[in-house]
Amino acid sequence: MRNARFTIILGLLISLNGIGYSADTLQDSPIYVTGGFSDPTWSPGSGAAPEGGTIEDLRLYDDGQTNGDAVADDGVWTCIVSGFGPYETIDWKISSPGWSPINAPDSAPDNLSATADENGSISFFFDTNPQNDGLLPDVGQPNNYGFAYSGSTWDAIQPIELISLTGDFQIQLGGAADWDPTDFQSQILLYDDGNNYDEVAGDDIFTGSVTGLEPGIYEYQGVIELEDFTLPKFTAIGFSTAERNMKFNVLDSAEIIVFQCDGKRLRIGPVAGEAAAGPPFFAHSEAWGEGYTELEDIGKAIGSVYYKEFIVAEPGNYTLRIRDKSLKEYPYSGNYPFTTTEANQEVLVIFDCNQYDDGYEPSTNIVFIIDNVTKQPLNEWEYIQLVGDCMIDFGGESDWNASDEGFMAFDDGSTADGDVIEGDGVYTVRLETTATASNKLFKAVGRRLGMEDGEWDIQIGGPGEGITYQVTNNLISFSYTPGVYTFQIDTLTGRVGLGDEPPARPSLEIPVAVNGWELH
Repeated sequence: MRNARFTIILGLLISLNGIGYSADTLQDSPIYVTGGFSDPTWSPGSGAAPEGGTIEDLRLYDDGQTNGDAVADDGVWTCIVSGFGPYETIDWKISSPGWSPINAPDSAPDNLSATADENGSISFFFDTNPQNDGLLPDVGQPNNYGFAYSGSTWDAIQPIELISLTGDFQIQLGGAADWDPTDFQSQILLYDDGNNYDEVAGDDIFTGSVTGLEPGIYEYQGVIELEDFTLPKFTAIGFSTAERNMKFNVLDSAEIIVFQCDGKRLRIGPVAGEAAAGPPFFAHSEAWGEGYTELEDIGKAIGSVYYKEFIVAEPGNYTLRIRDKSLKEYPYSGNYPFTTTEANQEVLVIFDCNQYDDGYEPSTNIVFIIDNVTKQPLNEWEYIQLVGDCMIDFGGESDWNASDEGFMAFDDGSTADGDVIEGDGVYTVRLETTATASNKLFKAVGRRLGMEDGEWDIQIGGPGEGITYQVTNNLISFSYTPGVYTFQIDTLTGRVGLGDEPPARPSLEIPVAVNGWELH
């Protein structure tokens, strides 16, 4: 009997120079399952399936009727392929034609594997729904727009006995060497037996914990043991990018860090116990030292907003990121940029955990920073512009055009632009279209004043994002009919969307001096 190995990696980058993909546009921009079984092999969108099948037999759908898809528009794309031998094991990927932008897993050596059932069939899935459960891979963690998995006869053929973690912590746990997948005594073992934080036995959720590690950041991989393996086998479960190793953070040797792994889809990560996602939060920046990890009891948030004062000794251009104890980071993809102009300048980091329903993105976990004395933004802008695949419909010469002056946004209080308050940091642009379209995509780009001339280096907006420096943000989806639309871009919080009123933000007038992560 052949061993089935599942490898799940997805690194999906949505580029201004490429095609913007979303769950709603995949139907028009098809994706396929491909691999060593297709003819020609590893050629997405061309060739044929096993046993004389066609290219259409390899295409994934979310319409509730084609190629085995069960539920229409649920964000899970499906393809059932027949023609394999009974219990045949194959390597596979999911990709768009030409391998760009979708290539899941996103690195050539990291194919997935699946085993056919007794009739020679395998079900393939691509899930575009954010899980938000702390496990990886996940949509937007970072730049991922989905994760691939298989519905083979895994349970019947090769049941999972346990899943363990091996990494650079094993010597501390009594092992002879780190990264030893055969030394179970020094690994973090995850069981599906209803014990050690595992809530339900036999539900394919494997759970385990560790304590006593010295403070620091540790790297690890998953090791899966099937009942017929004589030795455990490294797997690439859980990777959110092609960097291979995952990480977790220990801030105190007494804390308990709990891990879980979804045995069906092989998504894994620290999720519970003392290392649960959430407070305390830590502000990491080169402005005051990247290694800021001082433990502080910040208690329960009042109004779901955290504030912390820092002193920046030298003026300059910096970036900021918020992290929690499980290494979950905000913004998802990159760092928030800011500029100081005076020596020993007091800055106030703000982390807004409120959930807003005003239609702007990001809608929660919003990171930004202001001058603590003046309560004014630290960034000045050379320009801000809307970009997207909707630009032609709104009178532009081309989509994804970051040099189209007709899509420039302004903060001048002009009613013609739709701007409400001059100088509040919210830039607007009002555009008209005669077209009708669904599920179009947009965000904003720009450059800070004083930065080197060239193209944009800031991206603004997107679920889980905000303002990020030199990375690729998620895109915002919207639909339209003929009419006039006002796009608003908050250059302080990074919230972007459509509306007549500016995006919501917490008050910047903090009533008392802030020491540590105090709450207001």
